[in-house]
Amino acid sequence: MHDHVWQFAGHVPNGAFIVLMGLARHADATGRVQISLTVLAEMCGFTTRNLIKHLHTLESIGAITVVRRHDVRGARLCNLYFLNSTNKVRWFSAAPIGGAR
Repeated sequence: MHDHVWQFAGHVPNGAFIVLMGLARHADATGRVQISLTVLAEMCGFTTRNLIKHLHTLESIGAITVVRRHDVRGARLCNLYFLNSTNKVRWFSAAPIGGAR
């Protein structure tokens, strides 16, 4: 999974890339990740609020798919995250971030 994630280096903001690396670290062979926001935020060195911002960025470009889960009573459960292949990604720009324009 880490090889797949490196394709995003320079194409997403640094914080989002750190979160993507954290997700990849916990992904199974299919790219499925089940981890709490608290654990992922601590692992990445972000507040939960900043982590959520970076997850929204990754989801908005198609780098990840988020499945928001609830139990039968409607209580929130840990989200499931799926790492998507780069052919599904809507890149920020043609040039890498920080690259020549």
